[in-house]
Amino acid sequence: MSENQVCDTTVVRVATWNMDHWKRKVDQRERAWDLLRDQNIDVALLQETVPPTDLPRHQCAYREIGGSRGWGSAVVSFHDEWTVEEIQTVRTRYSGHRFSMLGTHPGAVMVAKVDIPKVGPLTLVSVYGAFDGPYAQTSMLRTVADLIPLFDSPHGESAILGGDFNLSTCGPPSDENLKRYGGILGAVYSLGLQDLTVHAKQRPPRWNCPCGATDCQHLPTYRGKGDGQAISQLDHLLGTPSLAVRCQRISLLEEESRGLSDHVPIVAELELPNLERSLSPEGFLQEVELRAGREGRRVVEELIAWAGRKQGEFERGPVGGIDLMRLPITQGSEPEMFLQLDVGREHAEQWTCSVLARGEVEMKFQRLRAPFDDEAMRESVWSHVNDIVGSLEKRLNGRPRFRLNQLYEPAKLQAFLSVLDSIVDGTVKRLEEERSGR
Repeated sequence: MSENQVCDTTVVRVATWNMDHWKRKVDQRERAWDLLRDQNIDVALLQETVPPTDLPRHQCAYREIGGSRGWGSAVVSFHDEWTVEEIQTVRTRYSGHRFSMLGTHPGAVMVAKVDIPKVGPLTLVSVYGAFDGPYAQTSMLRTVADLIPLFDSPHGESAILGGDFNLSTCGPPSDENLKRYGGILGAVYSLGLQDLTVHAKQRPPRWNCPCGATDCQHLPTYRGKGDGQAISQLDHLLGTPSLAVRCQRISLLEEESRGLSDHVPIVAELELPNLERSLSPEGFLQEVELRAGREGRRVVEELIAWAGRKQGEFERGPVGGIDLMRLPITQGSEPEMFLQLDVGREHAEQWTCSVLARGEVEMKFQRLRAPFDDEAMRESVWSHVNDIVGSLEKRLNGRPRFRLNQLYEPAKLQAFLSVLDSIVDGTVKRLEEERSGR
């Protein structure tokens, strides 16, 4: 682990590797673990593995598959101060029911949390496509189903999933299994994950992939029988969008791992934001552009410009002590900027909405003050926003969200600014009435 010069980010090296434990001799297993340490891996998602007995228990979450498989999947930290904690159950935003993370094939999947100093908690999922008779496809589909609650829970907001899926889309177009394998990979992506390789600024050179595609993104991670050159990709490393965009480099330890496994380790370097960093509006805009693109940044710039125009109206108006331009921004890995009306004399705020750097807008119905503390008034605001973005969850006492890209069209953005105008103008009018004693 290293820190960049301005100390706003921390570089974390994450690896995934099928260690091929059951086919290896004792000295090969020992050298494989030494390799992970020597390569300065921070955390590893491992399959077909058995952690060494001298590895401190707080640095490892592991389950054996059992039966004829005296090995399993693990999440391992290589730092004494980084504690690995297995996530055994999760609760989603849809109900109070707790879902087990042991899955259909306990030991084939390990879900754990690692608290990284300065960065915060990171969810790590090690996946092994266990063969169910002749098929790994069936177990992979069950694994995806088992993991849906994880990615609908707070643990799934910042997560990396990696492992040996035991299926490949590297085959030539004539391969009749490609459609099925691609569909299963699509199901994995549907959890809200993105391939880190696609986002990496540096990646391994192109290789002679059997798929033959000119835009091939495959990595050679599986050697097949023997310890020769890799011939296919069975292994993958994916992350939630806020992590995927921070992938700086993908590398393969092909030569280093030769003779230690029939799989090649994939290593990702992620530049993660530190919790204590303080963002200015410009810094927040850069964060939005990183995660939501230039169009996302443009929309947020328009929202900030709107706040500035409204502030100018207040400075010329009869009601003083009102500020729309404080624009508080939260610290941490998921920055959020609040467009709120500060009322100095009353020491209160009127909440309008906030923007999350990952590309979402959150309405603050839960915290609206007079005159929007009336449910009919909140419903009117909800109705107008819903007409603009469509399918806004009707939680008049909550904080429903919609995607920032739903405001890309100029007409929709102007309509949304008009809704914010109505909230601010209605609040200021009520303040005038209260101050005049009416």
